Amino acid sequence: MSFYLLLNQFVPLELVITLEMAKLWVTSFIEQDATMAYPDFETKEVNKCKVQNLNLHEELGQVNQLFCDKTGTLTQNELVFKRWSCGGKIFENPGQEDKEISDEHRERFTELLRCIVICHDVMQVKLEQENGETINKLSGASQDELNLLEMVQERGLARFIDRGTSKIEVEVLGQKETYEIVKFYDFSSERKAMSIIVKDSEGVAKVYLKGADSSVAERLANKTNDDSKDLANANEFACEGLRTLAFGFKSNLDPESLADRQNID
Repeated sequence: MSFYLLLNQFVPLELVITLEMAKLWVTSFIEQDATMAYPDFETKEVNKCKVQNLNLHEELGQVNQLFCDKTGTLTQNELVFKRWSCGGKIFENPGQEDKEISDEHRERFTELLRCIVICHDVMQVKLEQENGETINKLSGASQDELNLLEMVQERGLARFIDRGTSKIEVEVLGQKETYEIVKFYDFSSERKAMSIIVKDSEGVAKVYLKGADSSVAERLANKTNDDSKDLANANEFACEGLRTLAFGFKSNLDPESLADRQNID
């Protein structure tokens, strides 16, 4: 009995080799499975499943149910821009905003575009393709910022061109503009917003702010009727289940003033 208990856990060497060969054989089926492949529209190639571990084959065969969290890792949730509000007017027709905006609110709409293409931490990354051509691609941690930058560029309203350590170059309504970065305040859970202080070519300092509508609303110095309408529209968007984001700006700011900087913080 003791002899049997000692030897019943032993596996013949031939069986171990056979199991490893069987795993390699199964690996070819996994990598050639058409349901495990997906297309890459940027490189125009088909990416197949790649097996990097031979110790998980048995565990994969025992899987009966899949669970995923709300981040959309498996469901591939897409963030789609729906509508926005400026001067109390809701814009829903893509590419028609510049025509529909009134002269009264044109400056307000222009500053909104500047805030979108300036107040962010997205970078331009140059990628070299197989054919030798180089393409520019936006890269950033926030999908909201990437979605907004791609939206204004596709509609021909504004474009983020490049960003360095001290300067940022953008294009707003067909006009290229360069700003000197004075101070950048990253997003924090306490402020629920991010902001940036810049100087234009004439030396005028401005601060651009974006964040939760409640956080931006409490920073308004003089709330106008247009501000109230935009905040009310944002509240309606939220009631529809849409994600909302508010923008604000202040012009003629003295970046050397400690009092102004404390107000921004």
